[in-house]
Amino acid sequence: MPLNQNIVNWVSSRVGNRVGNGECWTLAETALRESGARTSNDIMGADNVTANADYVWGDPVTLANLTPGDIIQFRNYVVTVDNGSSWWQETRPHHTAIVASVGANGVVEVLECNVKGSRRVQRNTLYFQTSSSVSISGSWWFYRPQPRT
Repeated sequence: MPLNQNIVNWVSSRVGNRVGNGECWTLAETALRESGARTSNDIMGADNVTANADYVWGDPVTLANLTPGDIIQFRNYVVTVDNGSSWWQETRPHHTAIVASVGANGVVEVLECNVKGSRRVQRNTLYFQTSSSVSISGSWWFYRPQPRT
């Protein structure tokens, strides 16, 4: 998937740096544009891309079909991980991230910014399947970027 690989390469080369204003939407929008993909503005129309919109980034895909370079749109995502002796929780209230890699059991490494108090691009691990140690709530959508024609 050359388009998706271009997206991952572009974002990966910016880990630790700020892209534009450091917003998650700006990172995804810029990465897609720079990689030759349609952006949320292209797909939804600029008038519909508002600060509180659930952005559309391409063709919907499922977790089972998720690949690096796909885009995740979040709404009120909360994951709690409890390993028995300690636990931690992360939230993505209204957020966009780019898939870096897909592991087993719904574990996905993402490239994102404007999380954990930083507007710099970073790699983080998120979860999309519940288990005895992982609980998840909220909504999320997976998108496969479309080439710009």
